[in-house]
Amino acid sequence: MVATVSNLTRALIIIAALLALAVSGVALFAAGGVVAKYGWHPYSSVYKFADKQLRAAKAKLQGAPSNESIARTHLYRVRISTSRTSLDKAGDKAAFTQLGSGYLVVERGGGLFFVEPSLEPILERQEIATRVPTNKVRFSADNSDRDPSALTQFGVKDLLLREGSDGLELYATHNFWDPERRCATLRVSNLSIGKEDLLEGPAATDWTTIFETEPCLELDEKHDRLGGDFTFLQSGGRLAFMGNESLLLTVGDHFHDGLAGPDLPQDPESHIGKTVLIDLDSGDSRVYSSGHRNPQGLYVDAEGTVWSTEHGPRHGDELNVIVDGANYGWPKVSYGTQYPNVTWPAPDWGNHDAFTLPLYAWVPSIAPCNLIRLEGSSGFPLWNGDLLIGTLGGRALFRVRVRDKRVVLTERIEIGDRIRDLDQAKDGSLVLLTDNGDIITLRPAKSADLDSVDDPVLRGQILWDQCAQCHSLSLGDLHGQGPNLRGIVGSPAARHSDFNYSTALESLDIRWTEENLDAFLRAPQEFATGNQMAFVGIENPVDRAAIIAYLGSQ
Repeated sequence: MVATVSNLTRALIIIAALLALAVSGVALFAAGGVVAKYGWHPYSSVYKFADKQLRAAKAKLQGAPSNESIARTHLYRVRISTSRTSLDKAGDKAAFTQLGSGYLVVERGGGLFFVEPSLEPILERQEIATRVPTNKVRFSADNSDRDPSALTQFGVKDLLLREGSDGLELYATHNFWDPERRCATLRVSNLSIGKEDLLEGPAATDWTTIFETEPCLELDEKHDRLGGDFTFLQSGGRLAFMGNESLLLTVGDHFHDGLAGPDLPQDPESHIGKTVLIDLDSGDSRVYSSGHRNPQGLYVDAEGTVWSTEHGPRHGDELNVIVDGANYGWPKVSYGTQYPNVTWPAPDWGNHDAFTLPLYAWVPSIAPCNLIRLEGSSGFPLWNGDLLIGTLGGRALFRVRVRDKRVVLTERIEIGDRIRDLDQAKDGSLVLLTDNGDIITLRPAKSADLDSVDDPVLRGQILWDQCAQCHSLSLGDLHGQGPNLRGIVGSPAARHSDFNYSTALESLDIRWTEENLDAFLRAPQEFATGNQMAFVGIENPVDRAAIIAYLGSQ
C-alpha cells in the first residue's frame, strides 16, 4: 500500500511538473509574440523600472531631494529638477507654450492651466476658465462602445501663442467630432484675448475655426493593425509659425495608409499625411509637403529651415527637413516595418528611391515627439545650433548635431519620463513637459550653483567634476590618471592590484573611512606625504563632506 501511494505521488509530481513546463512554454511563446509584435523587451523594461526605483529609494535614504539629480552628458553635467503640477499623474498633457515668465499648459480634453517653473518639488498651478473647443465629451458619449484607446487619444494635440501689444493670439489643434456625419477631423482654432482676461477672466467661447482637414474620417477599426482603435494616436497636429503671416501644421495619416483602406498620404486631394501651410490673413491653405505618417515634432528656425520628427511604423522614426512641395514617401517607403510582419507590402520598401530621404532614421524606434533648435543659447553654449528632441517611448532627450546637411552625431540624455513637449526658457535653461504634467528643468551643473544646493549628495556630484578629470566612478571603467574610486568608502587603501599607486599610499594600512577621507581631502600631503595628488586640498568642510557623501552613494 505504501509503495502504491509513493508511486502515485511520484506520478502526480511528474504530471504537475509537465503541466508547469507546458504553461511556461505557452507564456514564453506569448511573450515572444508580444516582443515581436510591439518591440517590447520585458526583461529590459523590468530592469530599468527596478533600477530607477532603487536609485530613488537610495537617494531618499541619503536625504537627497526626490526632485533633483545630475545627468552626465558628453559636454555638460546637467542639473535636472523635476516639479509636479498634478497629483493625479494622469498622462493627458498635450503641449505647452510660453506666456510671460511661465507656461500655458493644455490637457488633451481641452483644459488649460498656467505654471511658473521653479526648482520646487510641487508647482502651484493656476486653473484657466477658458478651454480649447474640442468636443471630447460628445465624442465619448457617441462612441462609448468603442475601444477605450480611441476615447483616450481624441482631443487637443498642440498649443501655440503669440503675444502682441493688442493681447494674445492663441492657436490650438484638436480633433473634432461631427455628430451629424459621424466622422472626425483635425481642426486649428484661434482665440484673440487679453492676457489678464485669459488668466483671470471667465471662460471665453469665441474661438474661430481657421482650418479643418478633409476628408472627414469615419471610425473604422479595419484601418488599425495594433489590436485596438488608435486612429487619433496618429493625428500629428503640431504647429509652428512661418514668419508673421503663416502657420504650418502637421497632419498624421490616422492609419489610412493603403493597407486596409485608402492611401491618403499620397492622395493630393487629401490633407491626411501632409503638412499644411495656412495664411493667417486670408485663411487660405495649401499642402506644403506630403507622404507623412505621424509627424509629432515641428520647429522653424531663425534661418527659415523647417525641422520635423516623425514616428515610423515599427522602427524607422525620422528626422526630416521639410521642403515645400517635397514627398517623403509614406506609405510607399520607410526604414521601419509593420508590426505583425517582417516587411511592409510595398515594392520599394527599405529605400527612398523617387522620394525625399529623411535626414536621419532611428532603428530601433525612439518615439520622437516635439523638437527645438538651440539658437544663440546662453544656457548651453557648447550645444548651440544643435537639435534637441523629446521622446515618448525612449523616455530621453536626444541631442542631434547637424553639419553640412547631415547628422554628424546623436547623444541620448536619460530623463526617465515621457517627454511630450520642450522649450528653451528666457534664462537659457531647458524646460520639458511630460505626459503626466511634470515640468522638468535642465541647466548646466556649475560650482557657482552650490549656494543653492542643500543636499550633500547633489552638492558632491557637482563638485565631483574637478575629481572626474583623473578618476572614474563607473562600474567596469579602467583607471585614469588616478584609480577608479567606485566603492571607495570603507575599502582598504591601495586596493586595486592593477593600478600603480605611490609608495606613500601603498604603505598605508588603513580603510577609507569617512574620517580618513575627510583628512585626506583636507590636506593630501599631510595625510600621506609623497603621494601623487596634484592639488593642495579642500578647505571647506561642507564641500569635503559633500564629496564623501557622493562617493558613498556610488
